[in-house]
Amino acid sequence: MLNTNSARALVRRALNLPSDNTVGLDIDETGNEFRYTVCALTGQPAAVHVRYWRNTGDDLEPEWSEVTPNYCWDVAADEIAALLADPEVDHHNGITVIINSWYLVYGLKVAA
Repeated sequence: MLNTNSARALVRRALNLPSDNTVGLDIDETGNEFRYTVCALTGQPAAVHVRYWRNTGDDLEPEWSEVTPNYCWDVAADEIAALLADPEVDHHNGITVIINSWYLVYGLKVAA
């Protein structure tokens, strides 16, 4: 359905995601992962889930914690850009971005 190369390319451009493998991209076809999730900043329904690892320790003894914030489309690009620039984020394991397919249909008007 929406999990096509053209839909992925559209999302990468819209969110200013790098084209390399620094940021993985998944599209939740059913939207089930987005049930009852809201944006961490605005309280609006979430359109984007992000998964990454952050060092909560120090340089000598790193302690990695998984972080999974949810964002509405309006703030997602800026928040992901901040993560890409954050030295405490584990860039070796990358950042995973999951998009709600329903947002692609109704928010971005991508044909199903």
